[in-house]
Amino acid sequence: MTTRVTRKALHLCGAALLLCACNHAGQSGADAGVDACTTPGCSKPGPDLALRGPPDLRPRPDLGGPIVPDYINRLGPGSPNPFDPKDDMSSGVRLDGAGDIVLTAGIAASDRSVIWVANSGEGSVSKIDTRTLKEIARYYTYPGAGADPSRTTVGISGDVVVANRAKLLVDRASVMKIAGNKSGCIDRNKNGKIDTFEGAGPVPAQFSWLDGQAQSPDECVLWLTDLHQAGKAVLPRASGFNAEMVMGELRSTQVYIGLYGTSELLRLDAQTGAILKRIDVSPAMPYGLVLDKAGTVWVRGAEGNGSLVKVDPHTADQVTHYDGANAPPCPYGIATDAKGFIYTAGPSGADGCVSRFDPVAQTWQTLKLVPPAGSPMSGQTYPRGLAVDRKGGVWIADTFQGLFHVDASGASMVQKGMAAIPLVTTLGAAVDADGSPWAISFDKSTAYKVDPVTYATQPVVVGQNPYTYSDMTGSQLRGVQLPQPGVFRHLFTGCSGSAATRWISLDYTVTDAPGSHTTVRMRSAATAAALATAPFTALAGPPPIALNLFDGTQFLEVEFDMTTTDLSATPVLSALSASYDCLVVAG
Repeated sequence: MTTRVTRKALHLCGAALLLCACNHAGQSGADAGVDACTTPGCSKPGPDLALRGPPDLRPRPDLGGPIVPDYINRLGPGSPNPFDPKDDMSSGVRLDGAGDIVLTAGIAASDRSVIWVANSGEGSVSKIDTRTLKEIARYYTYPGAGADPSRTTVGISGDVVVANRAKLLVDRASVMKIAGNKSGCIDRNKNGKIDTFEGAGPVPAQFSWLDGQAQSPDECVLWLTDLHQAGKAVLPRASGFNAEMVMGELRSTQVYIGLYGTSELLRLDAQTGAILKRIDVSPAMPYGLVLDKAGTVWVRGAEGNGSLVKVDPHTADQVTHYDGANAPPCPYGIATDAKGFIYTAGPSGADGCVSRFDPVAQTWQTLKLVPPAGSPMSGQTYPRGLAVDRKGGVWIADTFQGLFHVDASGASMVQKGMAAIPLVTTLGAAVDADGSPWAISFDKSTAYKVDPVTYATQPVVVGQNPYTYSDMTGSQLRGVQLPQPGVFRHLFTGCSGSAATRWISLDYTVTDAPGSHTTVRMRSAATAAALATAPFTALAGPPPIALNLFDGTQFLEVEFDMTTTDLSATPVLSALSASYDCLVVAG
């Protein structure tokens, strides 16, 4: 006998239509505030289901009207079911601090908006919030201080590695790591909390790393690796994290340190600080380094007239020297961009300049830097550190003048302007997560945030005599990496037993940041086996999406394909729900 399902063939529970939710396997069957229904075949919803609308607003069997579902299965923050980034073979996604689904690549906004400034004169490093312009932490970088930190480099997770140059106390040559987020700190004394200095100004006595202490009392200081060699001034200077995909996640697993005094490039385990390999780059004397989008290491050598050294980890660390006629025309700072070009800036005779190296054509392009009329020192320039933003803007710190701005987005470099910060010994340059450049003044012990359009500056006081180069915000590392897509999937299971599922609608909240995009697809089937081979259908139009599926489909799977062109931007999935009825057929 064929049973025909109609709206009049549905059981009633009191005066209302019986649209019952049958318990899912593994659910507790808690009441969830629904009145008991005594009609055979009706069961209460599990704890992940919520009743929507009083009974008198539900569709009646003898009347037409809109379908208002009885039950909604909700996921996400604020619901009984938090998102699981590993749900249903999801990949390339994670939870942010709010519990929303975001792309794994990149780091949390709160960790991105930080610049780490090495205070060489006091042996510390300052952590600055680039949006509030406040110092939010300060750490000593060596027991007893005095290790002369001069380079900071930020990894994908937001952690920072600091190279202690130890120019005077050579036995303190070392490298150390600090967690970028409190969640990465270690409760070493097992007191149930993280003991760390969170504030501005000098490090208080409670967190002073005293001479002879193996570990810092600040539990956000993760490790310290001794690099000194007896009788030698090894001078750790150049530094940079790598970025690689590990189990579907973009991570910084290694960090490179260049030893100026011994012409070595060290590869360290970023998790432990252990030295993995020593690479001879002589006669080059590493002063700075960058990693390009392929993970190749480029070292700026400071010996003689300078050199550029390529170390390729993909070919057993093959070393290639560009020196003599192929040496950087402007040898001092070094940076790279998403196209793979290598930039250096520095003095060239009586002038200052910026140069760009094309690794494919192996050619250099050079632009002389010219300060505005009336600039101090009769317009004399001495470029130092530099950084490249996501729009192809190159920002070059100049000892005498401030911060030069060069447009390198086209075939030729063009000088755009300059932020005047005169006669304060501007050494380092960086770009923050919002695209604002920064300049570091050694003389004024100040970091300056610069407006990229007006060149207006905002000062932030840091520790004594900051001598900082390298990727102190992590924007360079993130800017050259190819963003990886992510997929979040969730399987909704409908009614069990003799009740038939009627899927009513699918609702979700997705916010696509500029440069990011989300495609939503779904599929359904009567069995899990059939679902595995069922094709996905792209969903068009804004949510909620009307489904009205009453064709024996017990399983409904939804997929969110997330992409971004910028590691500083990600789609955000903050809510997901499916509504349905469980219909009992009158035989």
